[in-house]
Amino acid sequence: MRSPRARLAQQTACWVILGLVMAGVVVLAPPGGEFPVDDDWIYAQTVQQLLTEGRYQRSVWIDSAFLAQAWWGAALSWLFGFSHTTLRAGTLVLAALALVAYVGLLRTALRPWLALALALLLLLHPLFVHLAASFMTDVPFLAIMLLALWCGQIGLGSRRPDGASADRLTAETARVQLGRPDDRGLSLGWLALASGLIGLACLVRQVGMVLGPAVLLAALPELCAAWPGLRATPRGRTCLLAALSVPFLLVVTLLTYADPRDVTVEVRLLDGLRTADLPGLLWTELRASGAALMLLGWSVGPATPLLLANPSLLGWRRWQWNAAACSLLLVWLALGVQLDAAGTLTPLFGNTLNAAGLTVSGLHPRAVTADALGQTLLAILGVLGAVGLTTGLVSALGATPGGRSPASSPLASGARTARGWQLQAVAQTPLAIRLLGLASLGILLLTLGYGPLAGPVNGLYDRYLLPVLPGLLACVGYAVRERRAAVPLLLVGALCFGGWSLSWQREYLQRQAAVWQVADSPVAQGIPPTDIDGGYEWNGWYRGPAAIENARLAALASSDSRSFVQRVVDSIYRTSPWYVGFDLRRPACPGTPAVQAHYGDGDWPIYGLRRCAGPGGPPVRAPSGPPVRAPSGTTATR
Repeated sequence: MRSPRARLAQQTACWVILGLVMAGVVVLAPPGGEFPVDDDWIYAQTVQQLLTEGRYQRSVWIDSAFLAQAWWGAALSWLFGFSHTTLRAGTLVLAALALVAYVGLLRTALRPWLALALALLLLLHPLFVHLAASFMTDVPFLAIMLLALWCGQIGLGSRRPDGASADRLTAETARVQLGRPDDRGLSLGWLALASGLIGLACLVRQVGMVLGPAVLLAALPELCAAWPGLRATPRGRTCLLAALSVPFLLVVTLLTYADPRDVTVEVRLLDGLRTADLPGLLWTELRASGAALMLLGWSVGPATPLLLANPSLLGWRRWQWNAAACSLLLVWLALGVQLDAAGTLTPLFGNTLNAAGLTVSGLHPRAVTADALGQTLLAILGVLGAVGLTTGLVSALGATPGGRSPASSPLASGARTARGWQLQAVAQTPLAIRLLGLASLGILLLTLGYGPLAGPVNGLYDRYLLPVLPGLLACVGYAVRERRAAVPLLLVGALCFGGWSLSWQREYLQRQAAVWQVADSPVAQGIPPTDIDGGYEWNGWYRGPAAIENARLAALASSDSRSFVQRVVDSIYRTSPWYVGFDLRRPACPGTPAVQAHYGDGDWPIYGLRRCAGPGGPPVRAPSGPPVRAPSGTTATR
């Protein structure tokens, strides 16, 4: 058993390593540049409106509540000046807080090195790396969610006994802990803070509504143990209920400040449910479930060998084999529907992770394209990961404290049924794992319920699954905590994630900087920016407000709210007199490029702004003078 000084040194080393890796990510993929990332343009414009007009009005193009994040962006802009770099820097701060809270949760349930390995897997995941350098709502929501769970854990008095590792408690010690609260007991202040943070999370993304029930369900053993003691204190139970509910309700009432209007995600979801037939709805949900399984299975790929090579499989009982067979049947059904719909099984299915790079914007030079072999390997890893998750969950439900078989466990004397063993296994699971697991499960179910129906034109968006990853990784880490190869395998997986994420992130940021530099040149010579097709981000920034309002009016006139999204996309990508393109060797339009630029190592495709015929009109005259050559390298910014 390690001494307190040795444990402190180990934990300090883990924090230092985590901080160095976070700093390394920022250094290797600098997030600066005056251009939006993906949907940043609409969020940044909302912050501008809040700064100039002093009021917040949720755009119908924003599916999330966004209210709390709009205030955060406005505060940063007031202090440091409005810019896309400032807004992205604010998200990086929240990303760091998310990782700190995640490690704070994990270190009460797992060994420090295992907690660090899981945190690095999350930090270097391609979704996290890319979205942390944006101003979208995914990472801010994740940060507030993890902070709320961490505060809830502290408020419930969860901590490791002195001198004992949280993942090596004996059955007798665990039973005593369940029988009475920790020496610190419940802290109503921390619980109230957790309640308020859950409400704040709802002001970023409405899916935060599931966090309250998830926390209460996860904390049932602790609350039940503390309940008799609260009866002996004056107004104890009333104060506990008030701490859990009042801050949440007060914060959530601020949602009425936002004006959702007429064709938002809520309206489109209800219209989709009214018009959908049951077979079509089932097919849509199975397809989304298959896509989610591929991404989540691939995300736990480093632990898949340990999940599949599980020694406890030899001791499974009949109910476990039946449960595994039914679960795997559903998994294969969902994957089969996804394969039939998409023609491929790949975790690169969404609008963030794409085979041609990060964030589908209409401008992909395929400089970092994942080839057929790479996509096949990712698909195989995703399928194996999905199977491993299924078997790991069934094994966890059949586990007992201390690793004993059910018949020999001292806790099994009063619970000889399969249900009794399952309840014992759940009750003995550390509070942090219960909080993270149930919160992620609730978000996953709600996302699969509304995501495919409400707004996306191509099904479930992969970035919606980012809040699911912390709980998923925590549960997998807890399942393999006794395996010696767990930490090395997870660290190798983190390195693989990092190499992929950072290279693609650098390519995306350099590509966008070059696109905006090329497109800005004719604007400086008098060409309206709305006459230039510079990809989704450029078009959204300059055409977005008009496109959204016109699409809203057209959708209302046609009484088809679900056509709103496609109308906006069509308007943003409409044919333009000017455009930014790739590969000057095969021009799509005749004429000499007005501006040329390159990025990266110089071998990547060259950007060119060329003359094209406008829709129904003659070619647009190029600016006078010789072509302008943009500076080479990666420092091109607006």
